[in-house]
Amino acid sequence: MGDFFKPLRRKIGMATLLMTLVFMAGWVRSQFYVDLVTIESHQLRSVGSMLMWVRIGNWKELVFHEKDNFWETKSAKENGWFYLLLKGHKDWKFCGFKFGEGYGQSGFIDVHYWVVPYYAVVMPLTMLSAYLLLSKPRVAKPKTIVENRLLE
Repeated sequence: MGDFFKPLRRKIGMATLLMTLVFMAGWVRSQFYVDLVTIESHQLRSVGSMLMWVRIGNWKELVFHEKDNFWETKSAKENGWFYLLLKGHKDWKFCGFKFGEGYGQSGFIDVHYWVVPYYAVVMPLTMLSAYLLLSKPRVAKPKTIVENRLLE
């Protein structure tokens, strides 16, 4: 059993598996709670099986800027947190991915956002960790030493 973790790829496989578990926990949690991490004008939201990155322009003019909460958690049942409330937005959608921009309800806040579904992160990490942990290591070919005999 000690030799199982000998190759570096097995250690990387365990690290990827742990990252997968963290993202899966976020996926399940996003069904019941909305988590918001705010740094200046950037927000990372975990909501409704999606990860959202939001950049808000004119950040200093927002009323709720006074709070400066770094981490905020709300119930997913509360209105206003589940989706972005935008007017005149343009977006691109494909298989759960969304990229777009618009402006807020008051009109002076411009918003750019990217939405990535959790499955798009969890599935590739799961496959990568399974490959790294379950595949057989390659056997190195023994090097043959050719002796040169000098004729004397």
